[in-house]
Amino acid sequence: MPREQTRHRQSRQGHAGETFRRPWPGSSAIDGRTTRQEGYAKPIAARRGIKKVFGWIKQWGGLRQFKVRRTENVSAVFGLHVIAYSLIRLGNLLSPAMEAA
Repeated sequence: MPREQTRHRQSRQGHAGETFRRPWPGSSAIDGRTTRQEGYAKPIAARRGIKKVFGWIKQWGGLRQFKVRRTENVSAVFGLHVIAYSLIRLGNLLSPAMEAA
């Protein structure tokens, strides 16, 4: 089959990204009926907090690649990194209170 026919067939089927056109660049694909609900903002805030932890662990905790095998060992190493993040965060949260006292 010639190349032109293959491209034409693919373009007629469409891609997942082409099914919805955003009104303008940078706008959200989720309409106002979803975003105005009270319960929509809570998971977004929780997801943002979770992403911060994983980002810190990868960036500063040095955990881009595990050097251990087996689920138990990986869980232990990851748990230690989460504890380290929590201690650093706790120190940052308490330092303004200590300075004020």
